[in-house]
Amino acid sequence: MAPTARSRVATTTQTRTARGTRAFARRLASRLEGGAVLALVGELGAGKTSFTQGLAEGLGVSDQSQVLSPTYTLVNEYPGGRLVLVHIDFYRLANAEAARGLGIDEQIGRADAVTAIEWADLFPELVPPSATWVRLSTVTEGRRIELTGP
Repeated sequence: MAPTARSRVATTTQTRTARGTRAFARRLASRLEGGAVLALVGELGAGKTSFTQGLAEGLGVSDQSQVLSPTYTLVNEYPGGRLVLVHIDFYRLANAEAARGLGIDEQIGRADAVTAIEWADLFPELVPPSATWVRLSTVTEGRRIELTGP
């Protein structure tokens, strides 16, 4: 589910560039374990894909040039690191049932992977309660990144 008033903010930071956003995510990735789910939220251009590229780098994904938004493919999987990165995009899904029908829900929280879900707020019922919510927003001097967890 989406964070509630009872959720706590674990970290808030601001980055000036896409490179800074990737660096923050790279550092976060070094602390993640298999089964981790990151629910990414933010307007178009807020940095969700840049954040995911940083995760890929931090997990040791070998071909980071392929880490792109899965808007049209819905799910991309990037092996080759210490954990697989599963990158999901809810943006073009009509509803949660469509995601279930495509088996997307089975990809979320895999023990051998870190899962990053763009536009997770569209179907919070598919996001496990253990997920870390990552809110990205544009601010005057770059991006604000807020991590919220249970």
